[in-house]
Amino acid sequence: MRELDLVLERFLAARGASMSDDDLETFSRFLDSSDMDLYLWVTGRDQPASPEFQAIVQQLGDPKAE
Repeated sequence: MRELDLVLERFLAARGASMSDDDLETFSRFLDSSDMDLYLWVTGRDQPASPEFQAIVQQLGDPKAE
């Protein structure tokens, strides 16, 4: 999904350099989720079960991530 790619690319461009190795590993696992799960999470239609993934979704919605 191109729209999803744009959101995730912007997030990584804004925050990637300051993320720890553990954060990058978690983000990598987050990206391994299905496109449909990612779409539902990013649009707020569902929440991931993992607290780590919930934190990523929350950060994606933070305007400072842009």
